[in-house]
Amino acid sequence: MMPDPSNFFLPEQDKMIDEQDFNEWLKKFTSEKSMSNLSAQELSTRWLQIHRQLKDLEKEEKSLRVALTTRYQETNLEPFGIKITKTLRRGNIDYSNIPELKDVDLEKYRADSSDMYRISEIKVSVDE
Repeated sequence: MMPDPSNFFLPEQDKMIDEQDFNEWLKKFTSEKSMSNLSAQELSTRWLQIHRQLKDLEKEEKSLRVALTTRYQETNLEPFGIKITKTLRRGNIDYSNIPELKDVDLEKYRADSSDMYRISEIKVSVDE
């Protein structure tokens, strides 16, 4: 089910748009072909815009999560179109505190390594 198109907002255009315009905008910024046509500067600038928006949204989501879990402390609730499920997470095992494993080489049990990328914003310091 598609969300109400009146909820589509493009910050860079500072306006609400309809579903068709949103779909065109989405294709423009998400298709591999259009991404490959963007310069490195355009890709970096767009990534920074999205990254900053995500950081702001994550902060707001965290605040809302705290407010909801404080208000609804029961388990398995479904208030107003969301589902809140409370589960118990067991603690991690601290292998360094297991005496029987002190002389065991755990590296031979490690899975294969894999490449991982991290993209982060370079913070510019302003010299006074």
